[in-house]
Amino acid sequence: MKRVAAALSAPLFLALGACTQGSAPQASLPAAGPDCAALIADFQDLLRRDVDSGNLKRDVYGRATADTQQAEQACQAGRQVQARSILIATKRNYGYQV
Repeated sequence: MKRVAAALSAPLFLALGACTQGSAPQASLPAAGPDCAALIADFQDLLRRDVDSGNLKRDVYGRATADTQQAEQACQAGRQVQARSILIATKRNYGYQV
């Protein structure tokens, strides 16, 4: 029984021995999501398709476009979080999936 335990634990100790590090671990960057400009452009394209197909009235399209322009301005100013928040609120306000 002791031989079996020793035989099974040897690969474990070898694997753990390889886990030593000579330097401090580097911090990993957070996974970047899609750029706010790309998200806004995609939504603007969707709005255009919906108004062109008749699924969205022109006056609603005008209001939604004005709201997305606010998101676009925030994005261009480097305020990604604010831009995404405006975009999410706009989508919800006009019944689009978030």
